[in-house]
Amino acid sequence: MIRRSLILAAAAIMAFGSLCANTPLERDSLAAVKARTRADFPYTLEQAREIVGKNFISDRQWHKAIADGAVETMMIDDTLRVHRKVARNIYLLSDALGPRNWHGRGSKASERRKAYVDSIMAESRGSGEPVMKRRVTYRFSIDVPTEGEVRPGDTVRVWMPYPLESRRQSRVSLIGYSGADTAIISGPERSVHNTLYMSAPAAPDTTRFSYEASFDVAAQYFAPEFLEAAIRPYRTDSELYKRYTAFDFPHVIPLDSLARAIVGDETNPYRQSELVYDYINANYPWAGAREYSTIPSIPAYVVEQRHGDCGQVALLYISLMRSLGVPARWESGWMLHPGEKNLHDWAEVYFQNVGWVPVDLSFGRYGNVGDGEFSPAQKFYSTGIDGYRMATNHGVNSPFFPPKRFIRSETVDSQMGEVETDGGNLFYPLWDQHLQLISIEDVTDSVWARPLISVACMRVAPAHAAELASQAIMGMPLRVIDSTGEWWEVMTPDGYTGFINSSGLVPMSQAEMEAWRRSPDRLVVTSLNQINVTKTPGATSPREVLTDLVNGAIVEGRIARGQTYTEITLPDGRKGWVESRHLTPIAEWADQTYDVEKILDIAYSMEGIPYLWGGTSTKTLDCSGLVKVSHLSNGLILRRDASQQALTGTHLDPADWRDYQPGDLLFFGNPTTGRVTHVAIHHHDGNYVHSSGRVKRNSLDPESPAYLTTPFLHAVRINGNQGTFGITRAIDHPWYFSK
Repeated sequence: MIRRSLILAAAAIMAFGSLCANTPLERDSLAAVKARTRADFPYTLEQAREIVGKNFISDRQWHKAIADGAVETMMIDDTLRVHRKVARNIYLLSDALGPRNWHGRGSKASERRKAYVDSIMAESRGSGEPVMKRRVTYRFSIDVPTEGEVRPGDTVRVWMPYPLESRRQSRVSLIGYSGADTAIISGPERSVHNTLYMSAPAAPDTTRFSYEASFDVAAQYFAPEFLEAAIRPYRTDSELYKRYTAFDFPHVIPLDSLARAIVGDETNPYRQSELVYDYINANYPWAGAREYSTIPSIPAYVVEQRHGDCGQVALLYISLMRSLGVPARWESGWMLHPGEKNLHDWAEVYFQNVGWVPVDLSFGRYGNVGDGEFSPAQKFYSTGIDGYRMATNHGVNSPFFPPKRFIRSETVDSQMGEVETDGGNLFYPLWDQHLQLISIEDVTDSVWARPLISVACMRVAPAHAAELASQAIMGMPLRVIDSTGEWWEVMTPDGYTGFINSSGLVPMSQAEMEAWRRSPDRLVVTSLNQINVTKTPGATSPREVLTDLVNGAIVEGRIARGQTYTEITLPDGRKGWVESRHLTPIAEWADQTYDVEKILDIAYSMEGIPYLWGGTSTKTLDCSGLVKVSHLSNGLILRRDASQQALTGTHLDPADWRDYQPGDLLFFGNPTTGRVTHVAIHHHDGNYVHSSGRVKRNSLDPESPAYLTTPFLHAVRINGNQGTFGITRAIDHPWYFSK
């Protein structure tokens, strides 16, 4: 029966195209909506009954399906008309025909896709960092036949969807275009609908517009435990909060009563999002949709009709979340999964101190994924998204750039494209569009690099004058995100990204990096103080210095028993000599037990060193840099920023500060918002060492002369949490060792 219903649904779609093809150019918006509505409801009850088939559905089942609302109808010209997708939808929506097919649709995903979700979760470690990046190259084209009211010489204007730049999508590049002399990309500053616009006189037969582009797209996943620990109260006076909790009529509307009924007394925005997701998943099955332009308010339509496609339930989710005071927004474009290329819509929810989190309601809850009866991967798509996407819209119902003169075919967003002439809009059955995937290539792990200087500065933008984001130590493995030009975008082992001048890096292929990871002849500098590499062993002349090295640098060599000096090789191949006592074999360094005295020793050894925003080396550092450097000496890789470090380890109540242990991390900031702005390392009795102006000592004790009034928020304990989120032993990090 399902196969037959799909065949009949395809026939209904063809009928819709045929009806619309007979319509003239759309000049009047109201007339266009009326014509589209008529085309959307082409059948009488008797005709629909014949299309569904009496051999497949009994009269009792038919009437029950109508009563259930599984047969969508509309009164047009005093006649009850039936939606063109009735043949398919009746099997999806009617209890009278047996179990409805929408229940647990996520569980019907292929084993390949489930395994892919598992791999995203493993790679990202739940931190929300974009992972498993792919380079997509594609061609988008629109063909406009010159017939009917489109005559040779008429000006034809097209708007084609174009990828957005975002945290998950980057390096968007226009390779070329044809069909017009110029092309205009709108960009996010001009419209939430990112388009490429062209215009040209109509050709004698068919006017073809085409462009080729490429972009990188990554997967993303936020683990529930990460969100629970990270979320802070909203800054309700921010422009972002105001913008994305406001209602965008008619398709983002207040639904306060329903929203409150769903979440009850729950106030945590992440848990509210999960409750809303589960409610929509359980109560609004997927079904073939009406034309969006014919629906006065899509969320209200979903609630009334009790079903909806991907975009309709996404707008319902956004409306419900904004009704709860939780920022949410629309995102849409194309899904590019192998063999399943199609238009697709989803949403994003904003959590304070986290950022935008993807929410794809249409993919549902996966079953039978991971190990055991329940796996977090079952809920992947409520806080994660795969990397087979091309997002082109970050909102709904906004003007195009350049502006369109007539009603759009897609009035909510832009995925298929738009076409108009001086005479009016061409509704999309009157022209053809095609998205051709040229290639999808995995770029993750394809290129690596290591700093060849003692400390390489990472900037937030590719310029020496740009703000310092972090630093990378000589020999540290870096994943290269983009290696074009003078500045390379790289990622550090803690997941932080920035730009390093290419002159300070040594590139490595995947094979070279794999050999480096397996090499036993790697040594780590463990000296508290900066040391020099000399051209000859024991040289004392300044002119014999080859380079300096700082704690944590990784070089190559083999320590010979009883020898005072060891010959080492730097990442770029230069050779020199270092005192053997300053070096430790990498496996020994990476596999240390927790040693708080070592951590405190290196922290105190830097006392008096000036504070530098973005610094993460013993040369100079910021507050979180002091914490990172001190723990790296103990073979522990912590997250980069204080606000990130605050989300790791065991949370300790601020009132219990007298019971804190040596090595606990202390966090300071805004007591109203909970925003972390500073971190220190506790030593004893409330006394701590930190970098503020310079590396120095202060106290939590109000009675101490070293007491600071900076508001203390809470502490976390690193000891005992090695191997948990954000506290990685170097021996377990796959960038350092191949397992």
